[in-house]
Amino acid sequence: MLTFFSGGLFAVSQLNSDRGCLHQIGRLSKCLKIPTAFLLVSTLAFIALEIPSAAAEIKVPNAGQVFIYRDDWGVPHIFAPSERDGFFGLAYAQAQDQLPEILSMLLAFQGKSSSVYGPDHIIFFEETALDVDLDSLFWLRAEQAKIAFVSDNISSELRDNYVGYINGLKKYLVDHPDEIPPGLPELEPWHALALGHSILAPGYASDGLGDCRAGGVEIAQFSRAGSPAKQVASNEWVLAPWRTATQSTMVLSDPHGGVNGSVFYEFRMHADPLNIAGFTMGPLMLLTHNDNLSWGLTTGAPDVSDCYEINVDSSNPKRYQFDGETKEMVVREVTVQIRGSEPVTKSFEYTEHNGVMSPVVSRRENKAYVVSTPYMNSAGMLDEAIYRLNKSRTVEDVRKALSNNGMYPQNVMVGDRFGDSLFVRAGRTPIRPDGYDWQRPVPGNSASSAWKGLHSIDDLVQLKNPAQGFMQNSNSSLELVATGKDAINLADYPEYISNPHRTHRSYSRARRINEVLLKAFSFTIEDAMELALDEKWPNTELWIQAFSQALNRRPATISNRAPVYRKFASLVLAFDGYANKDSIAALNFYYWRDEIQRQASTADLKPLWKTVETKATLSDPMVDLILGSLEAAVDRMVQEFGTTKTSYGKLFRISRDGERTWPLGGGTPINATNFGDCGMIEDAGFSCGLTQRAYLFKEPNENGFRIAAYGSYALRLVVFSDPLKSFTAHNFGQSSRRESAHYDDKAELLSSERKLKPTYFHPSDLLEHIESLTVIETVD
Repeated sequence: MLTFFSGGLFAVSQLNSDRGCLHQIGRLSKCLKIPTAFLLVSTLAFIALEIPSAAAEIKVPNAGQVFIYRDDWGVPHIFAPSERDGFFGLAYAQAQDQLPEILSMLLAFQGKSSSVYGPDHIIFFEETALDVDLDSLFWLRAEQAKIAFVSDNISSELRDNYVGYINGLKKYLVDHPDEIPPGLPELEPWHALALGHSILAPGYASDGLGDCRAGGVEIAQFSRAGSPAKQVASNEWVLAPWRTATQSTMVLSDPHGGVNGSVFYEFRMHADPLNIAGFTMGPLMLLTHNDNLSWGLTTGAPDVSDCYEINVDSSNPKRYQFDGETKEMVVREVTVQIRGSEPVTKSFEYTEHNGVMSPVVSRRENKAYVVSTPYMNSAGMLDEAIYRLNKSRTVEDVRKALSNNGMYPQNVMVGDRFGDSLFVRAGRTPIRPDGYDWQRPVPGNSASSAWKGLHSIDDLVQLKNPAQGFMQNSNSSLELVATGKDAINLADYPEYISNPHRTHRSYSRARRINEVLLKAFSFTIEDAMELALDEKWPNTELWIQAFSQALNRRPATISNRAPVYRKFASLVLAFDGYANKDSIAALNFYYWRDEIQRQASTADLKPLWKTVETKATLSDPMVDLILGSLEAAVDRMVQEFGTTKTSYGKLFRISRDGERTWPLGGGTPINATNFGDCGMIEDAGFSCGLTQRAYLFKEPNENGFRIAAYGSYALRLVVFSDPLKSFTAHNFGQSSRRESAHYDDKAELLSSERKLKPTYFHPSDLLEHIESLTVIETVD
C-alpha cells in the first residue's frame, strides 16, 4: 500500500485524473505544483521515505530491502543489493501491475488455469484456458520443468534468482490476500520456469507438425502449435558506428504479435552485476539490453522438430516394431479440473524416438504420426541461455551464452558497444541422416532415420561484422540479412539448418530497411526513430505508376465522371506512400488497392502483381480492373463515410478495451487480418506492403472502427553513445488494472502519436521522472 504524506493523498487522486499533466510535464512534483522534497511515500511497514529531488541521488537499498521506483510511465526501476533480491522486486512489481496475467501463465504451464479461472478464460493470444492446459499437459511441460529445476540445465545462480522471484510473488500475495484467486495452488520455485515457456514452447514443435501436414496428416491431438502461425512478424537491425552520426552502434528490436503485448513486461533493474532494461516474460528477461550489449529476436530458425510415420500393430495400435523389437507406447491419462464444471479427462500417447518422449499427434488407418523435438528434454536451458545473454558484454560472449543449445528457435541479432555485430539463426537442431525428405513424414520404425546428435552453434547460419556496416532481418530470407559480398549463401548449409521454409524469400519490410540503411552514413537517433516507426507502404510508387498508366490509357473513363472521382484520382496520384493517421490520401489509396483485391481472382492478381513490379505495360483486363476499382472505392467510401475526404486514422484505431480509441498509422494497403494473409502474397509484387510497424486490424466494429489486433508491441532502440541512450514503445500501458493511470496512456501518447519514450537508463535520468517509491523487505 502506498501512502503519500504532506497532502500526498490529494496528489494520488490528482495524478489519476490528470494523466496529460503527468506526461506533458514529465515530473510528478512539477505536475502537482508541490516541492519534490514534500512528496513522500511509505514502505509496506509504513516507513516514510523522501523521493529524491533533482539535486539528490537515488538511494541504494540496504541488505534485505528492495526499492521500486516508478517513473512517469509507471515503469518500475528496481534497485536491489543482489540479483536474487532484484528478481524478488521484479516479481512484486509485476504482481502490482498484472497479477492475473502472471498467474494465468504460471497455471497454464501446469495445466491448471481452468481450475482457477474457468475453461473459457482467455490466455495469451485469444486462446482459452482449457486449450492451453491440455497443450501443456500433452507436451509434458510442467513435469520436465520440475525435473530441470534441480538439474544441470540451469546454474545455481539462476536457480537462486528464481527462488527470489517466486518469493516476491508470495510476498505480494501475503500483502494482498484479497487478490488471491480461489483455488490457487501453492507456489513453488520451479514454477518460475513456466512463465516464459508458456508462450514460447509451441514453436518447438511447429516444424514437425508442419511436416505431418505436408504429408496430408490432419493434426488430431492437442497442440497450440498444430495450426500454422498467423500472428508472427518482427523487425531487427544493427547499424555499425561508422554509419551513425554519434559513432555509436545502434540496435533495433521490434517483435510483432498480439498487439496488447501483455505477456511482456517493461522494467529496469539495478541488481549488481545485472544492470538491464527492457521487457521480460515473468523472470525470463528475453528482450533486454545492458550497458554494453543489446539484441533482437525475429521469427525464423533451423528445423528443430520432425514428423515420424509409424506402422502400428493392427490388433493393438499401441504397439509398434522398432528395429524388429516390439515396443509399447507410453499412455498418460490426464485430468483437467474445471472451475464450476465437471473435469475433463484425456488420454495421450507417446513413443520414444531420438531419446525423447514423442507425442502421437494423429492416427490414420494402421499408422501413427509422432512429433519429435530435442526441446522435449531441455527445460531450463533457454532460461540459462537468456541469463547468460543478459550478463554478456561482447558478441563473443553471446556465442558462449548460446553454446548450450538452449535458445528457442529464433533469428538472434546482436550489437555491442565496441562496434561488433553478430547474427545467429539459433535453435536446438538435430543432425539428420541423409536420404530422407525432412519436410514430410519420415519412416519411424527403425533407427535408420534417428538423429545423430545435435549441431553446435558453429554449424548454424551466422554472420559477424558485415563490411556494409549493417545487418537486418524481418522474417525474410537469410539472403537479405546483408547484401552484396556479405550476403549469406544458403548453399553453404544443409537445408534443414537454413530452413528457408520458415521464412519468405523476400519481404517488403526487409527491402524498405535495406533501402534506408544503404543510404545511411551519418544516421542520427532521430533517423533511427523514423525508421523504427516507419509508416511507408513499400512499392507504393509502382502501384501509382500503374494507376497513372491506366488513367492515361483510358482518359474518357475519368473525364466524364463527377468531380469526386477526379479528386480521388488526383489524391492517389500525389500520395507520398506514408500511411499516416492524418493522411486522407492514404485512406483513398487503401480503398483503391483493397478494391483490386476484392474484385480480382488470384489468377488475375498474380500477373497484375508481376506487371506492376516490373513496370510493364498493363493488359486491357488489368486496366479495366484498376479503373473499375477506382469507381468502386469512391462509391464505397461515400457510402461508409459520406465523403472521400476522411483520414486514415478515422478508420484505423488503437484501443485496449474498445471504449477509448485513438487513431493509428501503419498497416497494409489491403485488408489483411493476420500475418498469414500477407505471407501468401508478399513474394508476388509485394502486394501486402506491410509498414515497419506492421499493424493488422480487426474487421470494423459496431462503431465502424478497425481496431489494431496484431503488430509492434515491445519495441526497443538502443544507441551505445556516451552516455548510452535507449527508447521503447509498448502498446496500451504498464498496468492491466483499469483504475491505473497507466492502463492505456501509452496507446494515447506513444502508439497513436508515433513516438518512443526514453527508458531513463541512468539513475540521473530517472531523478526528474519519479512518480512513486515502494520499499519492500525481502523474505526467504
